[in-house]
Order: sequence, then structure tokens, then C-alpha cells
Amino acid sequence: MLKSSTRKRVERLEAHRFFFSNLITAAAGVSKANERLVTAFASTPRERFAGPGPWKIFTATGYIETPTDDPAFLYQDILVAIAPERRINIGQPLLHAICLAALNIKEGESVVHVGAGTGYYTALLASLTGPTGSGKTTTIRCMLDLIRPSGGELRVLGLDPQAEPLAVRTRVGYLPGELR
Repeated sequence: MLKSSTRKRVERLEAHRFFFSNLITAAAGVSKANERLVTAFASTPRERFAGPGPWKIFTATGYIETPTDDPAFLYQDILVAIAPERRINIGQPLLHAICLAALNIKEGESVVHVGAGTGYYTALLASLTGPTGSGKTTTIRCMLDLIRPSGGELRVLGLDPQAEPLAVRTRVGYLPGELR
């Protein structure tokens, strides 16, 4: 059981996350009927992808640091630094809400997200596609050379699955869902 102070902190943060979700999606012009997008933002804890605080927040005049490591600071339409020296940030929530609303991703659909961040927006996509979407099976099958990718380069443990499929398969386990 959570201590009273921990429970209050969790409830406070959930309230911030819920308000942030409603604020961002409303500002993006998302219809209230699109509950899945609101839920995706509300259920994806941004602090898990931002690294330890205090955080550096990008502004027009450079980075400023949050006064504490309170995750509530992250629930604004702000860019949070991942690597400030290279100006790499977790993207702006409003922009992503607009884009995700325009895509209107349905549960079970497959999506491809090529990112260089910490996984926050990948987690939002996974929330929208649900447990059967997101292209996980296709990626794994390409990794094992069971199907061929349409382009790009793929390495598994430093090996090329197309050139060395047996070497990859001896190092990677795969149990397809069809066998359940």
C-alpha cells in the first residue's frame, strides 16, 4: 500500500497529466469524440522519457532549467532537452497532437515511426494502435529474415539478417502469436 504522501503525489501528477492531455488536444482542435488521443496523452507519463530532472526547457532565448525535479513542470507545451548541447529535444506536444489527430490512427493499424528521441511519441503511437498494431511483428520478421524489408538497412546484434540469417536466429528467440 502506498504511503499517504506518495499517494497524494501520484494523484497530483495524474491530475496534471489529465489536464495537460485535455489542454493539448483542445488546443490542437481535437474533437472531444477522439477520446483515444486524449487518453494516449493522459496515460503516457512524459517524465519517464525526459530523464532525471531538473530539466532544461528550450525557449526563444535558449534553455532555462526547471527549479526542481517535479514532473509537473513537464506537463506544458514545451520542448524538453534530451541533448541540449546538440539542441535535441523531446518534441512539442501541441504539434504532435495536431499530427496524430490528422492521422486518426485506429486500433490495430500498423505505423512506422522513425525517431531519434527517447520514445515518448513512440509510446503515444503504441497507445493509439493498441497491442495488435504498431508494426512490431513486421519488424521482428524482418530481423529474422522471414520477410524482406522494402528498403533501408537492418542490423541485429551487428549482423545482417539477410546475409547471415542462421547466425541471427541462433541468437534471437521468436514465438509467433499464431502458435498460441
